[in-house]
Amino acid sequence: MDGAGRAVEASSDFSELVQIIEATGSTNDDVLGLAAEGAPEGTAVCAKRQTTGRGRRGHSWVSPPGGLYITVLLRPRTDECVSSGLPAVTALAVLETLGGLGAEGLCLKWPNDLVVKKADGSLAKLGGILVESRQESGDMWHAAAGIGLNLVRPAQEKIVPSRVHDGMAKPLPAAYLEDAFADEVPDLLREGFGALAISLDASIVSASRVWARKASPETGPLAPIRERFERKLAYIGDDVFAIDPAGMLLAEGRFSGIDSWGRVQIALRDGSVRIFLPEEASLRPCH
Repeated sequence: MDGAGRAVEASSDFSELVQIIEATGSTNDDVLGLAAEGAPEGTAVCAKRQTTGRGRRGHSWVSPPGGLYITVLLRPRTDECVSSGLPAVTALAVLETLGGLGAEGLCLKWPNDLVVKKADGSLAKLGGILVESRQESGDMWHAAAGIGLNLVRPAQEKIVPSRVHDGMAKPLPAAYLEDAFADEVPDLLREGFGALAISLDASIVSASRVWARKASPETGPLAPIRERFERKLAYIGDDVFAIDPAGMLLAEGRFSGIDSWGRVQIALRDGSVRIFLPEEASLRPCH
């Protein structure tokens, strides 16, 4: 059975958990509300348009028609202090699902952007991840894993990169999933908006459960997936600038990898290494 077939088979048990709606304010807000009411893991809200979507650092997330905006409820059975690993877990699940359908050139831009590497080596932004966690009673907690994906080029509205940025002087141009296939668009996408949403829901929940069994505060939230995550990262091994949220240069050096806490490691020319949290920096290629 191929990757697309496995995705369809694995998602069959999740079809009743995914709500498909035309538009909403924020799918993350919707799922956090459902979680507070006791909704089970795998509950998801998928909209064709958001009016008040948001990204990292409180930035707005432009959500025009032509995209897929889905948030999945996760209830990991592990310590909440490792919740910072969930954006990487979610991103890998999305990339591997799309890759299994035949999408090509997909990778990750640290820490949470889904991107397409073009023939000239430049990147275009396919989507992003926003995971928000909430504590319940005792040791229980849950998370809303939100994903925004550009599927097809909108007929009238367009994504304006300058409205969705993280301090970048030159935001990445938009990429669209329909352009990531060398051959025909796979049947799973042709079956309708909901088929992909259900498949993503199943993949993200499954990935979260596997990760939760291995993650621990002692080894770090990314320890179970660090090597896989690094293999998907754009710019790794290249010379990069580390830029703070205000656009100021923090460091220049080689992007040597990430540690088990998800911090980026920049090897400087003097032999020292600078380490930055996702909240502290974004990466840009030196060329």
